[in-house]
Amino acid sequence: MKPLIAALVVLAAAVPSLAQDFFGITPDDARNMIAEAKAQEHEERLRTLGWQPSNLPSLGKTFGWRASLTSAQNCVYDAVEAHLGADASSMTTFPDVLYAGDVDLSHYQAAFKGQFPSAPVPSSVQSAYMPNYNVIYVDDTAADYKGAATMDAALAAEFARYIDTAVMNVNDPSRIDADAAAVQTWYQAQYPAGKSSCR
Repeated sequence: MKPLIAALVVLAAAVPSLAQDFFGITPDDARNMIAEAKAQEHEERLRTLGWQPSNLPSLGKTFGWRASLTSAQNCVYDAVEAHLGADASSMTTFPDVLYAGDVDLSHYQAAFKGQFPSAPVPSSVQSAYMPNYNVIYVDDTAADYKGAATMDAALAAEFARYIDTAVMNVNDPSRIDADAAAVQTWYQAQYPAGKSSCR
C-alpha cells in the first residue's frame, strides 16, 4: 500500500471525524481503500507466481486445446474435504488456483524450483500444490486428459495435498502423495467426465 494512502486510511480509522473534516474520507471510504489495496497486493503476488490474465476469449478453449472444469472449484473442494473428513472452516487462507493457460512458464518454473529445490523442473506447467506460496497450479492442456482422466480430478488431487498439508498438518511427503493419488482415483470414479460434484 502506498505510504500516503496508508496514512490516510489509518487516520480515517483512528479519528473518523477528523479524516472526514479535513480530507473528506468517510469510514466507508477507508474500508474501500483498504480492500482495494489488499486486492492490488494480492494481484501483484499472483503475477510474481506467473499469473497473466487475459481479457480476450480463450482461443485454447475455443479450439479444444485447453480443458475446462465440469464442476465449480468450490464444489471440487467441498467433495474432497468431505471425502477426507477434514474441516477447514477455521482456515483463513484458502489457496489460489492458477490454470496453465494463464501462467507464464518461467515464473512457474521459478516457483517450482523454490518449492522443490531437489526435483527436476518441469518443461511445462504441471498440476502442483506449492505450500510455500499457498497456490495450486492446474494443468489445463486438453491433450493431457485422456480416457477417464479429468481436470476436475487433477484439481481434486491438489486440494487433497492442500488439505493434508494446511488443514490436517501431515508432514510425510509419501502419505501426501498417496492421499492425492487416492483422491484423484476416487474423484474420477465418483464424478466421471461430464458429471459435476456440485449438488
